[in-house]
Amino acid sequence: MNIWIFNHYAITPDLPGGTRHFDFAKVFADYNNKVTIFASAFHYTMHKYVKISQGQNYKIEDTGNIKFVWIRTFPYSKNDWRRILNMIDYALKAFVAGIKFNKILSKPDIIIGSSVHLLAPLSAYLLSLYFKVPFVMEVRDIWPDTLSDAGVLKKGSLIFKILKRLEIFLYKRAKKIVFIPPKALDYFIGLGIKPDKVKFIPNGTDLNRFLHTVDKKLAEEGKDFRITYAGHLGPSAGLTDAIKAMNMVVKKGYKDITLYIIGEGSEKPILEKMIKDYNLSNNVKLLGSIPKDKISEYLLSSDALLHIELDYGVSKWGGSPNKIYDYLASGKPIIYSSNFVKDWLDSIICGIYVTPGDSEQLAEAIIKLFCMDYKERSQLGENGRKYVEKYHDISVLAINFLNLLESVIMEGTNDEDTSCCRK
Repeated sequence: MNIWIFNHYAITPDLPGGTRHFDFAKVFADYNNKVTIFASAFHYTMHKYVKISQGQNYKIEDTGNIKFVWIRTFPYSKNDWRRILNMIDYALKAFVAGIKFNKILSKPDIIIGSSVHLLAPLSAYLLSLYFKVPFVMEVRDIWPDTLSDAGVLKKGSLIFKILKRLEIFLYKRAKKIVFIPPKALDYFIGLGIKPDKVKFIPNGTDLNRFLHTVDKKLAEEGKDFRITYAGHLGPSAGLTDAIKAMNMVVKKGYKDITLYIIGEGSEKPILEKMIKDYNLSNNVKLLGSIPKDKISEYLLSSDALLHIELDYGVSKWGGSPNKIYDYLASGKPIIYSSNFVKDWLDSIICGIYVTPGDSEQLAEAIIKLFCMDYKERSQLGENGRKYVEKYHDISVLAINFLNLLESVIMEGTNDEDTSCCRK
């Protein structure tokens, strides 16, 4: 098959962020398929252009059976009108790119449109009509309902109504719907979509990046106890609570514990100031963005990992955070201050839960893990590793996706399925 994927925020592993579609594409290519991924050249957390030179609107990066079409889109630095324009710009230019580079890329056999925003799947659908091939929609976040739940949009607003109509429009016309939020099946059924039209394929991790995670690592004499956070540095991350917690930890005399923070975001200047004000430069390190293919090195060299996020803006349909699978694959215990993943990680027995927003409880959890017997900590990490091997190996998930695409193509039609949703 020649597979086209439209994901505004897709990246290659030499950049920071999630690599779901690149990792899937590697497996697709192993089965002699060709894959082209259409992505924005403006990085969504670094807020700068990558992979593209000054004056270029498009660039094709060829990695063998996987190609990336990098698209110059309108820049932005925060969630305002500029980011909306960035989304619109991507949708328009992605559609143009699909037609412009048709001869170079060869006509697709199937096209995947991946949210979070709905304009990327819209471009994918319109191109599926142009090329008369099947359209598959991937739902990574349920828009516009998630925006409403987060207080960004009111359900009665004009924009919400327009997005809702577009959402239903795309669901009707997709041959299959792949969804990532783990509780979303009920959502689709509630819209009148037939269960056999949707398939749950969560995020996962490339275990090959963690080949040495199962090795027992004895603590080096004189080495600090390393806790690592990897992710965005926005307000919802709750990292100000992590800094406060580290201040408490150090004040209690545990000066051999260091928190390493990997990532970029709007809260970075605030965190830098807090570190300076609390005199924590020896115990909290801001490392900036790290390419995806280097993250495993930092996780493997850690003694524990931190996942922290506040409650607001959390989807009731659940989520599948990319970094959690990398955390689990590393075989390290996790401190998780998040109600978003609490029940899930509780069931794995892979770490310690902390109430979001409670910096004192977080400090206690850090100290508890530091004082915990090495074998007990190792068992928590091993529990996580076994879980991710069983349920979230990216190669297995990719084969599931590939089988779905093959079944769609075998149906051999791109007729609209307008009976699958209630009006």
